[in-house]
Amino acid sequence: MQAAGNELGRIRFINVGLNQEEIISRQSFEDIYNQKRHLILPSNHYISLRIRKIVEKLAENINKFIPETHPRFQVYVINEKEPNAFVLPGGQIFVNTGILSVALTDDGLATVLAHEVNILKNVVFNFRSHIKLRATALKSSQHSNSSL
Repeated sequence: MQAAGNELGRIRFINVGLNQEEIISRQSFEDIYNQKRHLILPSNHYISLRIRKIVEKLAENINKFIPETHPRFQVYVINEKEPNAFVLPGGQIFVNTGILSVALTDDGLATVLAHEVNILKNVVFNFRSHIKLRATALKSSQHSNSSL
């Protein structure tokens, strides 16, 4: 169960187990991948290589400050004119080729991709914190039950 704030500042609880989170994440990836499969550039395409190199450098730099907070990621470049990039909790980063018309240089592209990598870092960091909280709560409840 996770606590989450909404736009009104109220706390609500999301009763989703870790297995369910993984299933939802995997299903989201499969849905998007299947919808865009025919538009995804090959991993050895020069644009795919360029974007992957930038993402790897960003992840490496973030990892220096917050160790082990990014999962293995996969970069998928979609041949679509709309400038867009997004990340899924499973570590899949999708980037439309249209982003290149907005981010004209590698520095511009790194700015856009840094946002996506940071979202991913926060998801993983929060996920790991959530696991630690669950483990602590479980140990605490076991200890209190054994003292009864």
